[in-house]
Amino acid sequence: YLAVELLLCVDSDSSARARQLTRKIEELNAERRELQSTCCEQVLALAPALVPALVSPTESKVYFFSSLAWSVGVLGPSASRLAERLCCPVFLANETLAFNDSQELLEQPSPPPSNSSSPKDLLRGSARLPQQGWDSFNLARVVARAKEAGLLLSAGGHSRACGFTLQRETAAQFRDFLNETMDKYVAGTGAEIARDTDASTGFRGFIDMELLPSAATISVAENLSRLAPFGRGNEEPLFAFRDVFIDDCRFVGRDQRHLVCLISAEGGVSHARAIAYDARSSGLGDLLLKAADERQPRWLVGKVRADNYRAAGQIIIEDFACIIEGME
Repeated sequence: YLAVELLLCVDSDSSARARQLTRKIEELNAERRELQSTCCEQVLALAPALVPALVSPTESKVYFFSSLAWSVGVLGPSASRLAERLCCPVFLANETLAFNDSQELLEQPSPPPSNSSSPKDLLRGSARLPQQGWDSFNLARVVARAKEAGLLLSAGGHSRACGFTLQRETAAQFRDFLNETMDKYVAGTGAEIARDTDASTGFRGFIDMELLPSAATISVAENLSRLAPFGRGNEEPLFAFRDVFIDDCRFVGRDQRHLVCLISAEGGVSHARAIAYDARSSGLGDLLLKAADERQPRWLVGKVRADNYRAAGQIIIEDFACIIEGME
């Protein structure tokens, strides 16, 4: 409701209130980002294999983690980020007061069974798939079957994102169920989930075309934005930048999480500003700094978007790789 109130501050008499609301919303956003970052860091520390490199179908995994410390509000975004990093389905859950005053399950279609545990014995969670691939792995169907098996109290969602609630005492059984489901999925559709994965970033995707860094202009970015909204079935265009050098790297942002750099090609004639979001936690920042020190050419993959603060175009770095001698 704070954002709605801010949008309603349309005259000079409400300017002071607008500034107050803006500060409060920014504080809440900073808190949310910190909670999400903490959740992701804790999961990555727990995961037995951070980013499987060129994973064979038989090595595919599904992750289910729960913690008392994670905020329910960041489980979905955190699961989405982790699914991209770990290249597999990710289920996150937290103990939560899952009932309202009428003792109905929040955001669920039906009340809990009469023999259910107290609210403090419940785990509420979210699951996500990576953006690319896993087309035949249906999260909604997986949790529906888990509910039919008596492992979940409630479940709902769609093929690539879902929510669920379960009793704490069935958490271990639910994890076993997910592992068994993955084993069956691999055995039945192994060829469909084979994927190309970069060991450092977990990037997977299809390149639309090759560009020079100088093509990342505000005009190009604005034209590309006309293709939005982007999402499933209308992916944002992804570009490759050949033989580029990384320069002037520095971490930016309130918590120094993002890395800004200059990429150049053709002897520095063609250049562009680029940014890698969450580069510190993903490890991509360290790799970019190393690339800047070594002054070796890279293939860089990214998206071209407008930088509204500078009124210019910029490249959103998704991944990069060393050039291998002898390869064209």
